[in-house]
Amino acid sequence: MKASTRFSEERREKLKYFLLLIPLAISLFAMANHEWWRDEANPWLIARASEGIGALMENVRFIGHPRLYYLIVYMVQHLTGMPMALGILNLFFMIAALWLFMSAPFPLIVRLLFALGYYPVYQYGVFVRSYSLLVFLLFLYAYLYVHRPRLEKSRLAVLALLAQVHLISLSAAGALLLFEVIDLFRLKKPMSARLVAVYLCVAASMILSIIQMLPTGTDKVVLMGANPGYLWIGITTGFVPGLQGHGHSAWQVWVGGIFFSAGLATLWGRWRDLSRYLLLVLSLLLCFSIVYQGFRWHFGFYMIFLVVCLWMSSRVRPFGPFQNIYLAILFSLHGCLMILAVQEDFVRPYSNGPAVAGMIHRECLEGLPMVGVAYESNGVPDEMCYSWEVDCIQPVMAGIPGKEALDPVTGEMVPYWGHYGDWNYFKHMNGKTLESNLELIRSAAKTDLLVIFVRKNPRMRLEGRLVPPSFLETVATFSQPFDFGEEMVLCKYPRQR
Repeated sequence: MKASTRFSEERREKLKYFLLLIPLAISLFAMANHEWWRDEANPWLIARASEGIGALMENVRFIGHPRLYYLIVYMVQHLTGMPMALGILNLFFMIAALWLFMSAPFPLIVRLLFALGYYPVYQYGVFVRSYSLLVFLLFLYAYLYVHRPRLEKSRLAVLALLAQVHLISLSAAGALLLFEVIDLFRLKKPMSARLVAVYLCVAASMILSIIQMLPTGTDKVVLMGANPGYLWIGITTGFVPGLQGHGHSAWQVWVGGIFFSAGLATLWGRWRDLSRYLLLVLSLLLCFSIVYQGFRWHFGFYMIFLVVCLWMSSRVRPFGPFQNIYLAILFSLHGCLMILAVQEDFVRPYSNGPAVAGMIHRECLEGLPMVGVAYESNGVPDEMCYSWEVDCIQPVMAGIPGKEALDPVTGEMVPYWGHYGDWNYFKHMNGKTLESNLELIRSAAKTDLLVIFVRKNPRMRLEGRLVPPSFLETVATFSQPFDFGEEMVLCKYPRQR
């Protein structure tokens, strides 16, 4: 090899890591303009309300996920007290995953397009959830499998950690472990005592994760599995995500179905890797059909799993032009979606929660008891329907140190929403019932009430501006958010005559 050629390749190897500064800069910009919504605020509030590790374990018993991420949030919250610190850590996991991905045997343009895609930059890079950690561990597993195949024990240790992050990662760890066991017997690998111990540790981690997710005798859990039609929509929109909340377009389903089918074709002839991907897809389908129906951030793993399986398949055979062209087209589309998402998050608030918290502070209303009221639809035209709400006002609570909200069912002030397993915890009521209940609460509290009026369903924004009932006094209205973010109006009860 000529010296000039070798020098050019070395420069190219170094350049690929400098290119990560582009998604890093975009994610930092988007994160600076992103407002936390309820799913981001909840782990932070749980950690804030927990005085020790024991209290944390008690507070997260109802979550339905393993505890590793909540331990990380707890440490960040108690060490810094700054939500931005958790956001930076979340982005660090995503950039670390992209750093590993830059070693994958895809063309450089394909790697860069993926790094600038919707999921890495925005959905998993900006939103402060456990998914960036999940992607990092998946990519670390693929990296060790392809580039460090002798580090089998380290690879298995990654699976043990993966099982502790999320229900999705637990199912993925089980699928990947199954293929590890198959390879163990197929290749007739020697079984050392240490290797057996590592396999047992992975199995123990998975069992521990299942135990952590099981409800206790006092927890009420309502399973919300999806129907077959919604499962297919989940697969297709995982490849072509949208930004319209619960909705999806027909073109997304068609185009997403084409990309999913073409993704299967990229693994055709690589039967072990195709089987691995289908098992990972099946693990997601089981989660969504039995436990909960899933949303866009969950569906993204249909595509992430495909990337992982393609990466792992390169250990046996290099890619052809079809795989590279397919990935370039798919990731280019995701790059366009990323730009749209970042732009939308810059122009409009994702959630009104932080703005509501700021207004409460400016108006010196922190001392009033806070109660959430949600406007919902009961399917009857022209009839207003309401329910109590704690989940959707968690971004407000996160923006006010020590702020709690009233749970009218128990009559207690709560520091976070603790009934994710019970979808019917708060019952619907009409306007007269809501007004009489608010009066009872005000009489018991002997003070005015701070009411956060919220619209839960993004589809209902088509009805127009959110207008509170006449017996509430409007303190401030806010710009309409987009996607799943909470739309709120800050009110007081009773209305001043």
